[in-house]
Amino acid sequence: MTGVPDAYTTTEAVWRGQDLVPFLPWFDTGQYLFGPVMGPIAPFVLVVLGALYLTSAQVRRVGLEMQLWCAAYALYLLAFLYPQTSTFRMMLPLVPLALAAAGLSCSRAYRWTALVMFVLLQIVWVVWLWVWFPLPSGGDWAP
Repeated sequence: MTGVPDAYTTTEAVWRGQDLVPFLPWFDTGQYLFGPVMGPIAPFVLVVLGALYLTSAQVRRVGLEMQLWCAAYALYLLAFLYPQTSTFRMMLPLVPLALAAAGLSCSRAYRWTALVMFVLLQIVWVVWLWVWFPLPSGGDWAP
């Protein structure tokens, strides 16, 4: 509603401190995390795994509209999101895919294990965020 056709991309570019080039941040982050050999391959592996999951029987149960919406939103994230600590927050609208994962098995043990693992992974993520990344003020947090 700003009346400026490129308002979104201009705002994103200002936040990043560089021009917005679709898909490029995933390749940059891949190289940072996995090195110069595996880094450029990582986004392709992510896309293939995502496509396989989106077409799985469990995800088909959520309905075609939800499948398409999740696929479109995932494509949007792939095109414009700079992978960082906000990535998990930005993935929250993809919760139907997480709910579909609960249908991978009818076993109560599987579902409880999945719940416990997600809680533990949340703790790991918070510790990783606080310990291994400097605070925005420039100081380091010491446990």
